[in-house]
Amino acid sequence: MTTPQEGNESPLSEAATVVCPYCGETVEIFVESDVRGEMVHDCEVCCNPWAAAGLA
Repeated sequence: MTTPQEGNESPLSEAATVVCPYCGETVEIFVESDVRGEMVHDCEVCCNPWAAAGLA
C-alpha cells in the first residue's frame, strides 16, 4: 500500500467534491479506487456524519 506524502494524494485515490447536507459546506474527500458502495464521513465544519453512496 502506498502512503500519501504531504501535499500529494496516493495515485490509488480519487478526489471528489461534496456538499455537507447539514451545513452546506463544500469539502473535498479522497476515495481509494477499490472502495465500493457507501462511505460514512464526518463533516470537517459541523462534525455531523453523512453517507456518500454510489462510490465506484
